[in-house]
Amino acid sequence: MYAFSSLVIATLGLFANATFALPASFIAAKASSSSSLPTKKSLYVDGKHIPGISKMTGDLGASYAGLLPVTPDASDNDKFFFWYWPTDRTAGKDDVVIWLNGGPGCSSLEGVFGENGPMTLTEPTKDVYKATRNPYSWHHLSHVLYVEQPVSVGLGSGTPGIVDEVGVATEFYGFLQNFYKTFPELKSKKLWLTGESYAGMYIPYMADYIYQQNDTLNLQGFAVSDPSIGNTMFGQDVPALAFARANQKTLKLNRTQMTALEEAAEKNGVTNFLRDHLVFPPRAKIYAPQQLQPGSLFNDLWHYSTVQNPCISVYYIDDQCPADLDPLGFPLDSTTGASTRNFINRTPGFKKYVHADPKTSWVECTTNNVFAGNGEDNSLAPADSELLGRVINKNQRTVIQHGLRDMVLMANGTLLAIQNTTWSDAGSGGTSSALQGFQDNFFARTGNLKVNGKSTGQYITERGLTFATVDKAGHMVPTFTPATAYKLQKYLLGQIAETDLGT
Repeated sequence: MYAFSSLVIATLGLFANATFALPASFIAAKASSSSSLPTKKSLYVDGKHIPGISKMTGDLGASYAGLLPVTPDASDNDKFFFWYWPTDRTAGKDDVVIWLNGGPGCSSLEGVFGENGPMTLTEPTKDVYKATRNPYSWHHLSHVLYVEQPVSVGLGSGTPGIVDEVGVATEFYGFLQNFYKTFPELKSKKLWLTGESYAGMYIPYMADYIYQQNDTLNLQGFAVSDPSIGNTMFGQDVPALAFARANQKTLKLNRTQMTALEEAAEKNGVTNFLRDHLVFPPRAKIYAPQQLQPGSLFNDLWHYSTVQNPCISVYYIDDQCPADLDPLGFPLDSTTGASTRNFINRTPGFKKYVHADPKTSWVECTTNNVFAGNGEDNSLAPADSELLGRVINKNQRTVIQHGLRDMVLMANGTLLAIQNTTWSDAGSGGTSSALQGFQDNFFARTGNLKVNGKSTGQYITERGLTFATVDKAGHMVPTFTPATAYKLQKYLLGQIAETDLGT
């Protein structure tokens, strides 16, 4: 999830550290490791008795959960909470998928309970929870590891000390080393990084860091959904007018509101921006108009939309009143910033059962800074540097998908970021001829993404990168269109061919 607060637009930082030097605390811990990591046995979770869940779902099978440090020092208080679900199918026994939610500062337990985990948790009436088995759980396709990160998110512990995505990647790599020490049978398996929203910042940096370590991790590629991979204005302001026009009926925008948006677009130099720059192949590098102010169009669009429909969700524009209750307590109480009425805090024994500290107050998306210093991520977006293309070159397969009913980050903005990226061929490491963006016209492929023979969107694949839009999905594609997300995940893992995406 992309943590969205009122009309405040988070603008990505402008600086990125090009080197991956380990923080002094990490090096010091490496030299003076103490204590020991928890054993696999001590992290076991019996799927027959998960508090608040198993009585409704039945036995969900064995899983493992708890906290692991982000440095080699097992006594380090900076720890991530994780929940690892071994696959229940033979086909996925050689693949490990890691799932990360975004924010920054949102818990990946959102993925477990509301997206692609073994169970789906809902709240039909206030404070009454319902759990059902998820037929599209990704643990049917592979081993799946859900990780709450960076430090201080969710049930994790510690104090934020990072200032950019290099720090995020360093923490994650340290955690991953400890995870493989605890589960050594998984280290040789194929590794895939997946996530959504602000994980579009996390994951390319993590992948780049892993590749630079030249160790034995078998990273194969990644998939990100509705990702923050490019300039924030590309994702929100530049496509706002086109989004409003395409969805005017759903958003219930009147002529006066549309005229105001058109005038704002003209003032900010984006009226014809998509027509002129979202082309195939791209003519040159794409830059936002100099006069475009961050939030200028997006804030207006969001304001007009909420006037017309007070229950609209920035994550899913089809939401109507009354708004559904979220069992995980999002959004937070606007006055206190608390999230006391969520399943994890309210269910007796749950935290202890998954080996977390019962005293930890869990929130789906923290309002506290997860970056130290000024609280901002001082990193370039992956598509605003050479990093995204560099990682695509090394991946065996890369999938980027986007829901068309998402307003907080719009699909055309993601496609703009891709068209601003230069890459060569999957697995080439950049040794083959590189091209900028997709060469074939994505918009000529309407309806070619199918599930059970019915169109659910469209996709394009070139040089190892697949981009797909999903017609009925909001910001969380696995939540709104689980069957389509499941099929795209099968493709990422190589369990179906690209041609199967159209059947």
